[in-house]
Amino acid sequence: MNFTETEISAIERMLPDMGQYVASSGIAEKPFSQCSREEILGLFATTIKTFRAAFQEELGSDVPF
Repeated sequence: MNFTETEISAIERMLPDMGQYVASSGIAEKPFSQCSREEILGLFATTIKTFRAAFQEELGSDVPF
């Protein structure tokens, strides 16, 4: 994938929150295929929410979503 520097920065900034969710939810201790629907939705919600916030901090009001 070809990410812009802004996207890479936003991804790097959201990794700690994603890692915190993974650790606190217990999904790090089992195969991905054994995670519940709620665990996966929580992972995606955390990832998307924190990426969007970091991306918006990088771009201000120019965020395309």
